[in-house]
Amino acid sequence: MGSSANIALRLRDRDLESIFRSECGMRVRTAGKKYLQVYVNFDGYPEGAGADLLSKNMAYEQALAFILEGDRSTVEESYWALNHDHCPPIAVTSPQREYNYLYVLEEIAEGEPLKITYIDRSDDATDLKKYLG
Repeated sequence: MGSSANIALRLRDRDLESIFRSECGMRVRTAGKKYLQVYVNFDGYPEGAGADLLSKNMAYEQALAFILEGDRSTVEESYWALNHDHCPPIAVTSPQREYNYLYVLEEIAEGEPLKITYIDRSDDATDLKKYLG
């Protein structure tokens, strides 16, 4: 399936002025921006990328490591892992749906799995877990 998506992680307040190192070794400065965001090229549909994100059941630290891997071919494979392309995440003030779908990962309680909000092409926001039932 050929639909693209973006995945954005809401940073903890203590990470808003951080400099992270991406998987490819590049520095990623948050500069007060609240989200780190990556692109997913393949299968961005809720039943594809969305279901894959839910199945990871990530807490914040896991999600941060996932995002720092950079842009992705699929949820399961980053461009860096696939062919060493340097595609680090970008820091953004608010999540941006640049492609068909957007998934926003937010920590509700420390150490717990993140809430994932799914935003479709009409900019409707839905709890992904409820959407996929």
